[in-house]
Parts: sequence; C-alpha cells; structure tokens
Amino acid sequence: MVSEISKRSFNSVKAMIKRIRIKNFKSLEDVTVDLGPVTVLIGRSGSGKSNFVQAIRWLRDFLATRKPEWSKVVCATAPPNKLLEFSFEVDFEAPGVSDDYVYRVSFQRPADQPGDPVYSEEFLKLGDKTLYWVYQGTWREPPPLVNPPAPSGTAMLGALTGVQESTIAHLVLTKGIGCYGFPDDVLQRSSNHYPFDGLSDNGGNFLIAFTEVLTNLDSWRSLQNLVASVRRLKPNLRSIDLDQPGQGWIAVTLEHDARRLVFQLEQESEGFRRLFACLLALYQTPPKQTVIFDEPEKGIYPAGLSILAEEFQNYAKSGRGQVILTTHSPEFLDRFEPEQIRVVEMSGYTTRIGPIAPEQADAIHEHYLSTGELLTVDLARLADPTPVG
Repeated sequence: MVSEISKRSFNSVKAMIKRIRIKNFKSLEDVTVDLGPVTVLIGRSGSGKSNFVQAIRWLRDFLATRKPEWSKVVCATAPPNKLLEFSFEVDFEAPGVSDDYVYRVSFQRPADQPGDPVYSEEFLKLGDKTLYWVYQGTWREPPPLVNPPAPSGTAMLGALTGVQESTIAHLVLTKGIGCYGFPDDVLQRSSNHYPFDGLSDNGGNFLIAFTEVLTNLDSWRSLQNLVASVRRLKPNLRSIDLDQPGQGWIAVTLEHDARRLVFQLEQESEGFRRLFACLLALYQTPPKQTVIFDEPEKGIYPAGLSILAEEFQNYAKSGRGQVILTTHSPEFLDRFEPEQIRVVEMSGYTTRIGPIAPEQADAIHEHYLSTGELLTVDLARLADPTPVG
C-alpha cells in the first residue's frame, strides 16, 4: 500500500489531517473535528480555539520527543476520583500512500491516584489493516515483523525498524506540522534553537528559515512568490534579501525615483513583520503538510488580510498543504467560505466544535449574511446542539 516516493521529496506531496478526536486536553473533554484543506475556527474568547491548536502542538511534540509534558494540559473538569483517559485519534493522508491512516494514542490516570497519566494504548491502521496495536504494555496486534521488539512503555510510532508505514506516519505527524503563534516582537530577535526543520512556532529562527529559502535553488520561485505577495502591500518594494556579505540580518530594499533605500526587517511595522512571518511559514523549505495559525491577522493592515487569506487558500488549492487557523477578525473571515468554518463554543466549561448552523450557511449562500457577520451581526452557532464526540 505504500508507493515509491522516489523523484519527489516527502515534503513536496500533499498530506492532510482529515479528522481528529481529542479527549481531556484542557477544555476539550471529548471533541471530534472534521478538517478540510482550509479550516477556520471561530468563537468567543475563552471558548477553546487556542486549546485546540495547543492540543495538536502537544501531540506533535510528544511524538517527536516521546516525553509527554503534562503541565496544565489535563481537563480541569475531569472527576478526580474516576479513571481518566487522555487520548488522541487522528485520521490522515500521507504522501505516496494510497490508503488513509488512523492513529490513536491514549494515556490513563487511575482513579484515586494522584500524578500524571501514563501511556496505556496505541494503534496504527492503514486502510483496513491494523499495522500494530499495543495495550497496557503488551502487543494485542504485533507489527508485521518476524521478531517484533517488546513495547517500550512510550509511543512506538516511528520506532519500528522495517515498518516503513509507521515511519511515514510519524513524519506526517511531527515534521509535517507547523503550529504558529507569533508574538508582538516577531522577526525582531533571531534565535537558533528549534528541534524541527523549518520555521519555529514563534518565528524566532526566522533568519535561518529565510536563509534556507534564499540559498536553495529548488525553492527560489518560492522566494519570488513571497516577495510578490509582500509587494502587493508595499508597491515600492524592490527586494527582500540577506545583508551582504555578513548575512546577519534580512534586508528590505525599497525603490523611489530609481534610488534604493535599504532597511533591516526588524525596523518594519508589526503588521508588515507579521505578514512576512506568515508568508515565510507558507514558503519555508522543507514545506509543511499542515500549517496551523493562531489568530494570524493580529496587527495586519486590511489590505494585508486580503493577501494573507488568498495565500492560505492557494496553499491548499495548489496541493502544497493544509491550513488550519483561528480568527477574531470579521474582515478576515469574509475571505472564507461557510463550509471552511468550524464554530467553537463553551458550554459548562467544556468546548464543543462543529460546522455552522445550516440556516446560517444558507443565509450566507443567499447573500443575506456574510461570513464576517458570524462574528458581529448573527453570532455563529453550531449545526448540532449536542456535544461533538
């Protein structure tokens, strides 16, 4: 079922998370969310949008390090005297693979026992075939190896030599995911520390990420596209380059009356830097299959929002990858279709997530309502009033 990837690199092929179920992560007591090529999460402040983003980041980091970080992630409403299950189940596509994967990892905290949850169950399916299933430290379904290793007490995904399907799935759920939340001083202070390839979650290693794009002939067109998008916001932009010869900072060159003026990127406005950071996440090398942004519109000039929304849509349409984002901006939301929107609601300290109500979707299609007005005039409602899960 795994085809030869050969002439195309892993990162040049489309992959997508189709569905994810999360149990007992902060306010996500039990949610199941269907995801598309572009998915936009909206809802009131404190409804759980950022928790959803953080949950995917947590899963990615756990699978990369195999060291779960439990600080402040377990659902606060979980009864202390009952068995607690903390789990993820993900349906996703992978490059070069014809069937869909289903991956599940679960942790349990026994009743009346303080302390962190412990690894309890994990399985990986490809199509109709279970590749492996481990439960409570023993194989229920061993991997297709003559001498399978004993379960190690932590995630086995990507740790089974000879099971290429597991390796590919691990790459999709780790190196294939970028999860971005940019601070106000984004692109002003460069750092080198980041355990993955590409742009770091806070954009701190932007100089390294930009250098990778600039010095890679295979991605040279990506740089041209990035600059072209920024030029739509700033027409007198001539180029974005590294300073020469030191290459210690990013140079933004403007042109007026055939004369050029060079600025450091850090001298640009916050809105310009935020837009550039989002574009760098989209055009980084190697690219990500799934890019996730928490409120990317912050501080960006309205004309820049149109550019950014178009870039997000094109990222998916061109098959480069999947985009998931949260937003509070009506103007930004106007650039997306109702089918791309997921409503996030808080009910009794528990988050629910799902499509918008059919009557609101119909009103948008009939032009009685815009998608942006789901944040102002007629607040977005869930299609199904029952909890998702």
